[in-house]
Amino acid sequence: MSFYRQKGFTLVELMVAMVIGTIIVLGAGQLFLTTFQTFRQVDELSRKQETLIFAANTLVRSIRRGEIARFEIRSPDDSDWDAHTIYDTQENDHVVGGLRECGEEVLIVEDSVLSNVYIVTLCLENEETPIVFRVADRRTIINN
Repeated sequence: MSFYRQKGFTLVELMVAMVIGTIIVLGAGQLFLTTFQTFRQVDELSRKQETLIFAANTLVRSIRRGEIARFEIRSPDDSDWDAHTIYDTQENDHVVGGLRECGEEVLIVEDSVLSNVYIVTLCLENEETPIVFRVADRRTIINN
């Protein structure tokens, strides 16, 4: 009796290996896509935070010095920007973009309860809830 010794792989073994390899490649591709989407979302969020921090620092610094009427919100119709911007009327320059109109709310209003305190409202694009904070005019408070 002669025994035939098999050399190499059978067609079934190759097909099973290809299916397993395909599943691994598809899983790696899905992981890459998910990671890329997460990166884009984190990047967008960090840009919004960066915009908000810069705008808040600029407004707070000016309000604390008593320069309340220096800034206004400009719509895209008034400028070459594609979003609402905070505009510096003294420097005649855009401070920061990426904002949206807040409806009836104004950028800076005086607090009706606390004197020499101002309420600042910032509305970021694609965000429903506005960012609202209070800033004191330090020069007026110290002089009184």
